[in-house]
Amino acid sequence: MKVMKKIMSVVLFVVSISIAAFSSTVSAAASVTEVDATQNMKAVYEKMLALENYHADIAINIQTSLMNVTVNNSSDIEVNPMRYKNDLQFAMMDTAHRSVKSNISQYMEQVDNQLISYTETDGKWVKQTLPYINKKNVPADDVATCMKLIKKAVVSGETDTEKVMTVTMDNKVLKEMTMDILKQSGKEYKDYIAFTETIFNSLGEISYIINVDKNTNMVTHLKVDLSDATQKSVLAILNQSAIPEKEKAQLKSLFSNAKVTMDCDYSNFNQVSPIEIPQEAKENALEQTANQPIVPSTI
Repeated sequence: MKVMKKIMSVVLFVVSISIAAFSSTVSAAASVTEVDATQNMKAVYEKMLALENYHADIAINIQTSLMNVTVNNSSDIEVNPMRYKNDLQFAMMDTAHRSVKSNISQYMEQVDNQLISYTETDGKWVKQTLPYINKKNVPADDVATCMKLIKKAVVSGETDTEKVMTVTMDNKVLKEMTMDILKQSGKEYKDYIAFTETIFNSLGEISYIINVDKNTNMVTHLKVDLSDATQKSVLAILNQSAIPEKEKAQLKSLFSNAKVTMDCDYSNFNQVSPIEIPQEAKENALEQTANQPIVPSTI
């Protein structure tokens, strides 16, 4: 059971990193093709960054030698200040076809340079404080700054209504931006810096595929294969962890050939209803540090 809890901690880490890394690409991804980037990139980016709110349906699938995990998120997002409402459905099935399912509700709100998260599971609310960077921390040329995240972009397909593009991220720039967020988020996040450094130093290139509406220049769909990134980052973390060698070997074996994919559908641009955090959550939530994943008791 202890090993299973550690496995689920790693799985939930992968899920949280995936969502965090790509939730902002609804803006960044739309920037581009090698053909028309110089003419359209800035205008498209400025339009996406001007969004006040949107909806995202995010499906994450994780396949390992012992289990398959699916995580479906239905999220409403307000951009500035950041507010977030997410309904998460979690399902896990092992090789004997035994399954576990769980539902989690989550809200977030931006407070200065932090995100306050309220998560409900097993009938209880948990409060966590997460690092976040808001507009006052971003340089005036934030469009140009964000565009540096894109190393390469090519048109890989096209329909009557959409362009399909493959985008390769510049991990060096992504690392620098992530480290800046942590450094600006207060001394309590200094322990995350070495952890983040380990992850980024292990990663290779990450590419994703997007669909962009020709009429609106809005991103409607994003797909990314995070298998290689997951395998390398989990291995790097385990190599530096202090867990017993037997459990470490089990986790390495489990994730050495893991397949991780994420699909995002974006919609309801500037049409999301105002997000209100339940008063019950604010009044009754138990404090928990951000480095403790919230794992339902059914798992």
